[in-house]
Amino acid sequence: MANNPDFKSLIEQTRIAAGRCPRRFKSEHKVRLGFLQKMFDKELAQQVAKAKLLFSEGQIVWGAIVQANALMFEPGRGNLPGAMLFSTDLRMDDRPSLLTDCAAGLFSYKGKKNLGDPALQAFADRLQNELSRPLGMEVPSRLTGNIACQMSVIQFERKHLPGGTITSRFMPILTHRDTPSIMVLPCKYWPKVLGGAN
Repeated sequence: MANNPDFKSLIEQTRIAAGRCPRRFKSEHKVRLGFLQKMFDKELAQQVAKAKLLFSEGQIVWGAIVQANALMFEPGRGNLPGAMLFSTDLRMDDRPSLLTDCAAGLFSYKGKKNLGDPALQAFADRLQNELSRPLGMEVPSRLTGNIACQMSVIQFERKHLPGGTITSRFMPILTHRDTPSIMVLPCKYWPKVLGGAN
């Protein structure tokens, strides 16, 4: 990636490549869960159930990884979960670094106790319990420059990622006002500079 990429232009290119709403949802856009996830993970199951809404009608925004299963950073077969930070505020179009900085800051609190701040403590506790699945958890605005941001669980679908792995701390995702669920926008719609096909 260039030293000073035009992030606003990159997310706009991504939106153009994906097309206007309603987008046509195909089987290749589906998100898959493992057997146990289907049975016991209602938050991830909700993401799967909302995949058609998210792809067809969702807003394309930057998402920043707060945490992800380490196996998603290397080639493999399984799809695994994580948590991402995102905002629907268009001021974030050219500032994904604010999201990644905030995501890293939140992750740094993982497992810490007695923070003296109930909102930060809630994030620290949620991140420590990796079976906890946050959906639309509001981030304290003082951490985001007073821009509304949320954290939600996400299932990383390998076929939606360049080379089937996570290659960056941020990426285009889909969100929708009617659900706290999010999903990765398939990388076939990403610009080449992000590892996509366009």
